[in-house]
Amino acid sequence: MGRKNKTRSVPTPKVGAAKTSLPPAYTPGEQGLTFREIGEQPPVFSFRYLSLGKSNRCFNGTEVATRDFIALFEKLKSISAKSYRELSVNPYFRFHRIDLKDPRVCLSQTEYIRMLTKQPDKFDPDQAPPLYQFDAFKEARCAGFLYMGVFYLIWLDRGHNIYKRK
Repeated sequence: MGRKNKTRSVPTPKVGAAKTSLPPAYTPGEQGLTFREIGEQPPVFSFRYLSLGKSNRCFNGTEVATRDFIALFEKLKSISAKSYRELSVNPYFRFHRIDLKDPRVCLSQTEYIRMLTKQPDKFDPDQAPPLYQFDAFKEARCAGFLYMGVFYLIWLDRGHNIYKRK
């Protein structure tokens, strides 16, 4: 009994992607949906603004190990099954807005804006989307911003350095 060779039609990724409805990418200064408007949506993550500057808050920093990425992806998978509202009310996730004017925050508005645009001097700081963080694993937090229901990851705060220690 021989097998007959059948040709199969495999769609190309571009064709499949063209049929998918994705939210628009963030454009610096553009206002998205409010937290209330996306509250019941599950998070979708983007790595477009990921910090890879090798500092202590970067995803490729010297403190980050392979096991950290495994833990991070496990957390992202778990978080993806929740809504933004669930994340914000459940203390386990430590999901909250970061107030860059808070004296305990060791991150400047300028540093944040540099992650959003290549022309920070032409960017109005009042137009920056709010910065949020959530618990990634152990003492690590992920920080980023929300736009149209997408959480844009920026920093992996491995040592919890965004906030000063007591």
